[in-house]
Amino acid sequence: MKDIKMNNTFSKSKYFENKAKRDPIEEMISWLNSHGIECDDLYYDFCDGVKMCQLVESVTQKSFPMPWVKNPQNVRDKRKNVGAVLMILKNNLYIKPGSVKPDEVVWGDINATYTVLRAINIYMDHGNLPNLPIMNGSRTMRMTRKREDDYEYDENGRRFRRGPNGEIIYEDDENIGHRPGRRRKIGPNGEYLDEYEYEEEDEGEPQKMSRFAVGIDLGTTFTRYSILHDDTIESSPSNVLESAVVFDGDEKVVGVVPISCKNDEQVVIITAMKRIIGRDFSDPNLETILDTLPYKVSKDEKSGRPVVEIPGKDGEPQKYTFEQLTAMLLSHIKDIVSAQMGEEVKDAVISVPAYFTNAQRKATRDAGRIAGLNVLRIVNEPAAAAASYNLKNMGDEARHVVVYDMGGGKLDVSLMHLEGGQSTTVRNAGNTQLGGIDFDRLLSMKLAQDFLEETGIDITKNSIAMRKLTQEAEKAKILLSTQEEVDISIPQIVDDTDLNAHLTREQFEEICESLFEQCTPPLEKIFPEDSEIQRDEIKTIVLSGGSTKIPRVRKIIQDFFGEDVELYDIDENAVVAGLAMQGAIMKGKLKGISIVDTVTLSLGISAHDGGVTVIIPSGSKLPASNTTLATTVKDDQKNVGFDIIEGERPIAADNIKLGHVTITGIQQAARGVPKIEVTMNLDENGILIVTGKDLTTNASVTVSVENKGNLSKEEVDQMHEIAQKGKSTDDLMKKVLEIKTELKYFIERAEKAINDENKIKRLGQSDIEQFKTSLYECKEWFETHPDETTDIYRNKYRDLHYTLNKIMIIQ
Repeated sequence: MKDIKMNNTFSKSKYFENKAKRDPIEEMISWLNSHGIECDDLYYDFCDGVKMCQLVESVTQKSFPMPWVKNPQNVRDKRKNVGAVLMILKNNLYIKPGSVKPDEVVWGDINATYTVLRAINIYMDHGNLPNLPIMNGSRTMRMTRKREDDYEYDENGRRFRRGPNGEIIYEDDENIGHRPGRRRKIGPNGEYLDEYEYEEEDEGEPQKMSRFAVGIDLGTTFTRYSILHDDTIESSPSNVLESAVVFDGDEKVVGVVPISCKNDEQVVIITAMKRIIGRDFSDPNLETILDTLPYKVSKDEKSGRPVVEIPGKDGEPQKYTFEQLTAMLLSHIKDIVSAQMGEEVKDAVISVPAYFTNAQRKATRDAGRIAGLNVLRIVNEPAAAAASYNLKNMGDEARHVVVYDMGGGKLDVSLMHLEGGQSTTVRNAGNTQLGGIDFDRLLSMKLAQDFLEETGIDITKNSIAMRKLTQEAEKAKILLSTQEEVDISIPQIVDDTDLNAHLTREQFEEICESLFEQCTPPLEKIFPEDSEIQRDEIKTIVLSGGSTKIPRVRKIIQDFFGEDVELYDIDENAVVAGLAMQGAIMKGKLKGISIVDTVTLSLGISAHDGGVTVIIPSGSKLPASNTTLATTVKDDQKNVGFDIIEGERPIAADNIKLGHVTITGIQQAARGVPKIEVTMNLDENGILIVTGKDLTTNASVTVSVENKGNLSKEEVDQMHEIAQKGKSTDDLMKKVLEIKTELKYFIERAEKAINDENKIKRLGQSDIEQFKTSLYECKEWFETHPDETTDIYRNKYRDLHYTLNKIMIIQ
């Protein structure tokens, strides 16, 4: 990113010519202005690094020797200081209006100080912290590891190291992410100049990939993403969306379920797409999965795939495959990241459960292609988590760890070998139908049964009531991870009847006992009897996913490995950070680090006796390739056909059939004489190509294996075209719903503020009555105007905000 030269007069139009140049200060000011908070004149105060440094240090009573730039010489250093302020605020060191005493004010005007603090607090309250690749102490990770003894300190205490030509490279400036081949010039006194010199770059193959990539942890309930740009990874806690697509009449919302939609029976909320993608109706597990979903899934008569039917404008239902639905979520992430980076970002690394089948992996890749992404790699989630863990805990000695990844919709268990910067999967096991939503479902069904016994009312047939109950069940589950009991209360869950229940942790564990029993078998599978690695050799269990916070789950793991094993909770963004690392590896930006996945389920061909001939066994490193010889079973046989099998069962019919290959033109001979070579090639994404060849006649056939539930290339291209055509309409609807939801949220927040004695105690009774009247009028208007334009909703929001501004300051 080039420095932005700023004159004494600030030209906003010129500043916004390139969105990639937009800095955190302007992002915040722009957002505040759009919500009726005028603060353009504060731009230079925000930019003053000395003031920001002194202000934060004085009101927090903390010393921050880093990352402050005491004498900022350029815009980048000023942006860095403001980024530091926002990050400190985000890390729960919130500066609150009124917390600055008059004798501590470092700005001449105390009102200006309060205005800045209020603006920051309002901005932070809405979760709008921008991603800051330049922040020291944030979730940004450098792509190169340097030894501590490489660094020196200057007279001002700033850490630096010597470059290849003896030049000084300060540590804090290294986090900015200079372009390859460019370095800052150093002045006569060691200061940085706003000039650059360029190094010769190695000539190599033309770079086909952009300098950006996005890592996407596609979850059952939530989807997180990280951004790789230049040599920096950004994985902020705010980079998370709900794994949901909401259809509300003609409107479609992706990545969030608005509160107003949760209690509307006409709204179709599609969730848990990850559990169905890549499956077809012949899958024996599909029926069980469909029984747990709050929406209807039907079989498409033409393709036989699972589809969701959404009522259309003309009365004809619109059918969506789960690849298309997943693509909507991926496309939304692509748009967000592209907007942040200022140019289109297409390269992506996407995670899948380790126990995903070949068909499910291909379907996930197809969803990415429909979304307009260039899917660089499909990575197993435990492998990404292990790589992230290894980067933080890298050692020279080889060791084994177990990753226990239990999220919203699946359980993955992987035995990993870590050595230096390499993370290699040894063995995988898992359960794609065991996760947090299953605990929520069992608990909500038990509460519904108790409610039926108490009141005689069956709420299981009421979709709105069950949505409410499932939400409260999830909250109770989470609370019981840190406390022994919890009260559940849902006023007027149906008609005028309330649901009230008291639940202990012991009762919760008893209700979900059947699920807890499924937590151990995957652990046993990664330590078979003939395993060279025994469970007592494992010293660390890396825990990933929200469901690993459940005390009973942790106890099950502890009991399996012994009391001395360390339970290591990784950061919630560890998987997406690992995915971005994979993107950096593939772009040649990260040396000495590698992520090696292995085959989860064995691949082979059906034998004439009904058994399976394994060609690529489970545990083989990816990419994998192997060959076996087959022959005829009858005299003068002209053709040979066999099924392609995935699974560990000895009988072919008990496994997953991926496809069928037939080789024609075989030389006629007695049975057993012809030699037919069967080769399987499995790439790093888990995509399989099978080749059969008669070694005598050279007759051969090569197929890219596609499960009958998968999309063809033509179908993927067609769906991508449809998605692009509908994008402009979708974006318009999304903007309307976003501001509509924002207004609804503000009304709810205003109601809470008006009833908060601490917030209104300084106001007169007439002011309070005026505010209540304004709020009532706005709320009534909102409820009677469901179909207004974006501008009308935004103007109403601003009107209400101005009226209630005095009591909406975050205390």
